[in-house]
Amino acid sequence: MDIETVNRRGWNKATAERCPWVQPVSAETVDRARSGDWAVTLAGPRAVPDHWFGGIEKRAILCLGSGGGQQAVVLAAAGARVTSLDISDEQVRRDQEMSDEHALGINCVRGTMTDLSRFPESSFDVVFNPVSITYIDDVQSLWRECHRVLNPKGRLMVGTINPYSFLFEENEGVGDQGLIAKYSLPFVEEDVLSADEVRRAIARNMIFCRSHSLEEIIGGQARAGFAITDLVESRRTDARAPSINRLCPTYFATLAVKV
Repeated sequence: MDIETVNRRGWNKATAERCPWVQPVSAETVDRARSGDWAVTLAGPRAVPDHWFGGIEKRAILCLGSGGGQQAVVLAAAGARVTSLDISDEQVRRDQEMSDEHALGINCVRGTMTDLSRFPESSFDVVFNPVSITYIDDVQSLWRECHRVLNPKGRLMVGTINPYSFLFEENEGVGDQGLIAKYSLPFVEEDVLSADEVRRAIARNMIFCRSHSLEEIIGGQARAGFAITDLVESRRTDARAPSINRLCPTYFATLAVKV
């Protein structure tokens, strides 16, 4: 299965249906960001620590897999020079509409974050990647490409799901029944479904997930030439949060610096 093509259609549908993860920010949020009052998230509701950016004015930021009129819009309104790349046509369109409406000058690009060849070496000060590596297979190639397009001492900010979350069925564990591990890792969603279930899921434009190990996420960044300088955790607060979220954080975000 071509996971990126399938997920592109899935995100187009989710955007058209205005699921919670693709709601554009308000005009008030844009105005506040312009006045210096802004915050963005990488994973869950916890805001990215202020010091991670080291300043925002005129910083060249590449937002990867974060379309939909949210983070890229806030960062541009706060004064950054933003390029937003997303695999979903609808997500890119939402960013472009918000950019045009608020005169933000965002460079909106439809593409996959597994291919950044359109960008020259040392093009950006920051790569900002909210939860989205769960929708691709090869994260090591992504880390190498992020290293290539970042300036010396450039910063890579990544939000993702802790892989242990994929051990459990979504919303498993009711009352005092506890949690039961159902899957092994690495989790690949289409592999735990029957062929007929996969066909039906593709037909309804489902978005397929996979887990990546901590070695691939953290060790992979280090092997690509980054130094991890900070890590924060966050809990999901939405109605579909898995039951394990009651017991421990299920999201985390890393800050890495190109060395």
